[in-house]
Amino acid sequence: MPETTRPELSVTLAADWMSARLRADDIIKNLLISLAEAWTASDGAVMDALDALAEALQGDPSPKELDALVQALEGVTDGEEYARLDLADAERLRAELDKAIPKLARFGPSPSPAFVRPALKVVTT
Repeated sequence: MPETTRPELSVTLAADWMSARLRADDIIKNLLISLAEAWTASDGAVMDALDALAEALQGDPSPKELDALVQALEGVTDGEEYARLDLADAERLRAELDKAIPKLARFGPSPSPAFVRPALKVVTT
């Protein structure tokens, strides 16, 4: 798969072609900024939430328990981090996914026709 033009917001195949990786650096950056802002503004709520998550990770927490702990941490930050996509990013990510899907499905059934879409055509007037 050719290299992406924007690795900080991209979809690439894992080396074994068993999974694809979505990279969205803006989400991590915004989350860390929100966490730092909450740290300075809180009365220890961020540290308490991080301590609870760290303590759980010392054992074998269930997925449900991890979700609850992460939600608690999101609750003391702004949470709801996301990456904004403009049309060019959306089309590029779609093309990257379209290249990855057949490789991901090579040992399974063919991709559903619903997921095999023709390229978008831009109509200008």
